Amino acid sequence: MSTAVDIVAWDIGGAHLKLARLAAGREFAQITQRATPLWQGPQCLKETMDSLCLELPETSYHCVTCTAELVDHWPDRETGLSALVTLVHGQLADCWLRFYAGGQGLVDADTALARPEAVMSANWHVTARVAAALVPEGVLLDIGSTSSDLVPFAGGQVQNRGYSDQQRLHHDELIYTGIIRTPVMSLCRRVPLAGRWQGLSNELFATSADIYRITGELEATDDMHKSADQGGKSVPDSLRRLARMVGSDYHPGTEKGVPHWALQGLAQYLAQCQLRQIDVALSSILSRQSITPEYTVIGAGCGSFLAERLARRHGLPYRSFAELLRIARQQQPEANRAASACALAWWTRETLTAAQGAR
Repeated sequence: MSTAVDIVAWDIGGAHLKLARLAAGREFAQITQRATPLWQGPQCLKETMDSLCLELPETSYHCVTCTAELVDHWPDRETGLSALVTLVHGQLADCWLRFYAGGQGLVDADTALARPEAVMSANWHVTARVAAALVPEGVLLDIGSTSSDLVPFAGGQVQNRGYSDQQRLHHDELIYTGIIRTPVMSLCRRVPLAGRWQGLSNELFATSADIYRITGELEATDDMHKSADQGGKSVPDSLRRLARMVGSDYHPGTEKGVPHWALQGLAQYLAQCQLRQIDVALSSILSRQSITPEYTVIGAGCGSFLAERLARRHGLPYRSFAELLRIARQQQPEANRAASACALAWWTRETLTAAQGAR
């Protein structure tokens, strides 16, 4: 086995497929993200992998981490993982292929099928593992399109209390809120609007993507999924959907419905509600230990701008995950979005190099 080949890491999520290719010279030659709504079935994943494989060197080593087994296309997570492992193995049948299994490291497809609990939803672990290898102590705050991972680390070790999604939700290490796909109705029950408090519609009229389009913080490259009403993604479209959340309409240039300035204020308030949800979990994690001057918030994900905001709120140093890996500045936005894929590629390279050196 040679380490002088490219390492291709696949992070298979329920909404996105992320890929990072680490060249033999230890530079990232490719980092990409594609929308793969797996709740509609696995065909989108197969087609996307077909397309991406055409761009990859034939001699690459491949490593995979999965979180998509949770989508409701499958009756249970183990069935989902089995389907994903089988699909990926079929796509990469002629390649060196391993699956990330947390503390058990890299395992082959048969072992992944035999030990599903180790492989399921483990992408957060490899990202935190790399952060722990490069920073003395801190917390990984990976805020994605759908959920947020909060993982403390110190002394070169990940210090998670939970491992499965259920355990991590229990310990505030996984929060199901993200900057694109989160229903607005989940952020709060009542909102201030034009000088009074009122309730929100308990309907999927708008998502967090609408909020951050209005605030101007959502990058177009991250805005891959359909809107709640399958409509447009312009700011006026998002204002119209947000007005519906308060039982009204948006008619720009008229006195009908909710005025523009009130909807702008509503979007800002809802963004603060989401930040507060993540901050509550972060505060719980920070309360576990004494915080030293070296304690650093490591931000990742398409919502890393919120991680930086929370670091400032707590008076803590902040670094993006892409900075840790010394990724070229022009690649850093893509690398932060695909942090787990980049982490898996880096960690696999280090693991193979160490194994080769030990022989």
